[in-house]
Amino acid sequence: MYTFQDLYEQFTKITSDTSSNNIDFGKALVNQTHELICDSYNWTFLYKNKVFTTTVGQSQVILPNDTRIVQGVSVTSGETTYYPDEISSPIRWGKIVQNYSTKSDKMDLYTVRGNVVKFYPAIATAGLTINLEYVAAPAVMEQDDYSTGNVSAITQGGVDVIGSGTGWASLTGNLSIFLPDGLWYKVSSITSNTQLVLETPYQGATISTNQDYRIGETPLIPGSYQDLLWLRPVGIYYLMKGQEARAKIYFSNDMRAPGLFESLLRKMRQRYSSPTSNNILKESTGRYWGSVPVDAT
Repeated sequence: MYTFQDLYEQFTKITSDTSSNNIDFGKALVNQTHELICDSYNWTFLYKNKVFTTTVGQSQVILPNDTRIVQGVSVTSGETTYYPDEISSPIRWGKIVQNYSTKSDKMDLYTVRGNVVKFYPAIATAGLTINLEYVAAPAVMEQDDYSTGNVSAITQGGVDVIGSGTGWASLTGNLSIFLPDGLWYKVSSITSNTQLVLETPYQGATISTNQDYRIGETPLIPGSYQDLLWLRPVGIYYLMKGQEARAKIYFSNDMRAPGLFESLLRKMRQRYSSPTSNNILKESTGRYWGSVPVDAT
């Protein structure tokens, strides 16, 4: 697992240039690469969902801030789940919903407008469940690692982490914490300066004394492939220095003669470009895994 600080420090280490200008350049390239990769596919690791509870007469929900593409919306009433059809045309939508006084627990249609999902008819019953499925977009990473104070209490199997001398409330972004069991955990929420909540239960032994920790802003890309976020920046650095042969070792911008970046990106496409493991198509020109060609046999 890399944090944002790990990534730009790796860039400056390999380029042997720790000037403030180059550090800023590396940070910008890391973020640019992160955005380009996440925007290139509907990667399965970017699939997310948000659950809402309905109110009477509700006709829309606000999209999460990290939404890139809405994949679908549904409403569950009792044991029945309704999956509405999407209407993309604003004119057609306007004609359909002229009478918004209609209410029903069966959601027939939805449309995405700006930062909201509108649906029709309006919901008739409070307390139903709306499930929004979407593809997430990365936020700009800018925060250095934080390790002030100590972790003072975590229960094995629990998700609440207690700090001592910490100032966690000021931390933002897609955060992960490195805990005494030697594992990284996603941070679900920060409750106060001295308490945060993990996305998954803590696996190590219960802690009741002060221990070291580290919180960092982490990419959306899975840990095994986070080297992508410094390989391309290093290649661009050497290309700008006129060292093309060295640049192509890291980043060639050519899948026919791949550098380390392209080779690792191909592996990630094979692993994460399809939600199933059997999406294989064969053509006369070679074999394909999902949408990514591999060596022909």
